[in-house]
Amino acid sequence: MATIHKNFKFQNVYNRFNLFYAYLTKKSIIKGLPNIFIIETTNDCNKNCLVCVHKNMTRPVGYMEFELFKEIIDQIYLSELVFPFFLGESLLHKDIYKMISYCKQKKLFCSLFTNGTLLNDEESRNIISSGLDHLQISLNAVEEPIYKDIDPSCTFRFEQTIENIDRFLAINKRAVLTTISILSIEANNKKWEETISYWKRKGIDVRFKPFVDWNSNDESIKKFGKPIECKRNQVFPCDWLWRQFHILWDGRVVPCCFDYDGEYILGDVTNNSIREIWNNEKYAGLRGAHLKNNKKISLCEKCRRRKISMMEIPFLILTGAFTALNLRLSYEKKPNFLGNKIHGTDKTY
Repeated sequence: MATIHKNFKFQNVYNRFNLFYAYLTKKSIIKGLPNIFIIETTNDCNKNCLVCVHKNMTRPVGYMEFELFKEIIDQIYLSELVFPFFLGESLLHKDIYKMISYCKQKKLFCSLFTNGTLLNDEESRNIISSGLDHLQISLNAVEEPIYKDIDPSCTFRFEQTIENIDRFLAINKRAVLTTISILSIEANNKKWEETISYWKRKGIDVRFKPFVDWNSNDESIKKFGKPIECKRNQVFPCDWLWRQFHILWDGRVVPCCFDYDGEYILGDVTNNSIREIWNNEKYAGLRGAHLKNNKKISLCEKCRRRKISMMEIPFLILTGAFTALNLRLSYEKKPNFLGNKIHGTDKTY
């Protein structure tokens, strides 16, 4: 597997130390700046997957202005990972390649997700020429019936998407580190070995992405599985609040990707700087509520996300977000069968 790498920078290590020092010492005000940025270039999408909450989103569909994106990037010189996507298909944005190129001008590591349906010849060449570091293609399924099960209304055939991926790989010639993402549900997991073998012959790694229900009560999502539950002794203050920053296409800031409808707004980058928002009353208040284990936060009370292990923190301080991403992709080369009820059965692996 090709590896994600980045030159060592003392200022990044010092910044990470400040982030985790605040987390460990239970400070709601942080000296450092976030080192991972999720920037929603658009929340528009050309698919309607049942496993995604996009179909439940009520906020307006829109596209981030390029000038706003530049203003954000100019403020995040300590960032180690920039994801120019959130809840949408970023290749629909007319300026996505300019955005990626601007990230690279500022020497920021950039990783993009796409569903692969738009990967024609032109788009493939634009991705490569933009300087993108990492591309994850969310194929989600291992064969046509599962592909249709995940998105019954999809007008794209599974084989068409495979052809798009093959075209991209032929043009790419490993210039952009690329990962195929398969949703870890029972129907896919049954064929994990042959799936890995199939893509390995094409010189590409597979990620079996853990199933997430978005803490939603949507039955169309829940029918696909049940995420691994957090045990009581694994529930800590959410580390995302101490190191990640999520910006919607219109500039509003939310705590994390689970606030897909923008219900818990912490600030607006069109009105205030990222540094100001990062330690404002709302952000500090939310961190404080987590430190006190306040269960009244509607966004967080049902969250099944496994909180960070204390043993991981020294490693994350020393190595950084890009190494953690690389290790996560390596760890998810095959499904995690432990303690997961998946896809309409009571079988526990």
